[in-house]
Amino acid sequence: MKQGIGIFFFVISLFLQKQGNGQSRIEIDFNQHWAFNYFTEEKNEKLKGIEEPGYDDSKWPAVAVPHTWSTFETTGEVHPYIKNASPKDDPYWWNGMGWYRKKFIVDPKYKDKKIFIEFEAVQKNCRVYINGKIVGEHNGGFTGFSCDLTDFINFGKENTVVVAVDNAQADDYKIAPMDAGNWDIYGGIYRNVKMLITDRIYIPYQGSALHEGGTFITTPLVSDQKADVDIKTWVRNEYNISKDCKLVTTILDKSGRQVAQLTATKKIQPGIIEQFQQQAGLKDPLLWSPDAPDLYEAISELWMGGNKVDTYRTVFGVREFRWDFVTDELYLNGKKTNLQGFFRHQEYPWVGDAMPDFIHEMDLRDMKENLNCNFVRAGHYPTAPYIYNRCDQMGLITVGDLPNVKDKDFSFLNQQQQAIELVRQQRNHPSI
Repeated sequence: MKQGIGIFFFVISLFLQKQGNGQSRIEIDFNQHWAFNYFTEEKNEKLKGIEEPGYDDSKWPAVAVPHTWSTFETTGEVHPYIKNASPKDDPYWWNGMGWYRKKFIVDPKYKDKKIFIEFEAVQKNCRVYINGKIVGEHNGGFTGFSCDLTDFINFGKENTVVVAVDNAQADDYKIAPMDAGNWDIYGGIYRNVKMLITDRIYIPYQGSALHEGGTFITTPLVSDQKADVDIKTWVRNEYNISKDCKLVTTILDKSGRQVAQLTATKKIQPGIIEQFQQQAGLKDPLLWSPDAPDLYEAISELWMGGNKVDTYRTVFGVREFRWDFVTDELYLNGKKTNLQGFFRHQEYPWVGDAMPDFIHEMDLRDMKENLNCNFVRAGHYPTAPYIYNRCDQMGLITVGDLPNVKDKDFSFLNQQQQAIELVRQQRNHPSI
């Protein structure tokens, strides 16, 4: 395991060097080379210092994420899914805690940049540490979140990120779901992870319940002849002085042809997230539907002093829909659309819900191509970002669900948090 991690040090350092300072935004796959261990409730009370960089994890198993401790790989229990779906059956794999540790090096040339780690989801609440310092906590196992590592990075030296994960059903935060119900729950970092490097003036994470970020693209007027497109983009300044910046947004159609370009300038004060709002009119727009899932892409380029400091890409679709509450029928682009599809959970034999993207792809292609579906309900919860992206591309209508299907004493504030995260993270998908 140590040899593998050592190779990772070299690879990530070499990767960063190849990117160069000319890159405005760098994304790095962070799924490989984690060390993992699970400790029962009793052992967790006695263990100290697991979050510290000097903690000895040399005998821990090496894993890659997506990962869960609730299947055969960790439990050794011969069962294609989680063997005990409730702590009432066996509390051992429910009331303990899973610990993930990963070592990495960031090239010193990035010491003036921002460094983030982004999780697509961790089940179900977790704390994130970098070099022994806590940098984030997230409650809820189905929405993504971002942690700012910048102030605690040792540039050019070894860094250790640690994620402590708790999957107790009857947790102190009352996070839904709170018991074994209509689907199985698996503990762990069960979706993708990435590292992000940006300038100190940048487009922040889209999906936090605490602040705005990314883009919000709507089409308030849609017809066969014309579509109005409204684009909101948020920019954060983390320099200690105000900065004049220019936002250039280019809209491309499905063939990559430029159909609009919009420019706006603003002075952004230090520590402020500023909203830009831009509008465009598209002539003879390509309307999104299951039969013709045509997509556009908005490329948001942030410029400062003649230098491009950030690039953010958003895929979106142009479509108008309404639900007739009298006849209970869906109208898409003015045409009645009958929904044909399935309810699909994020679960597969032997891997649980720690499903790689190719298994998601296999299921969706089966529904669309073999079973002639135009709809999929992707669980009683927000599903993986890959699912929403492929629904856009394949023409599968879907929905964005909040977790929990029962009237339980879960936290209203946590449900509100997850609702905000769901809407902000998935708001640009035409398939939803």
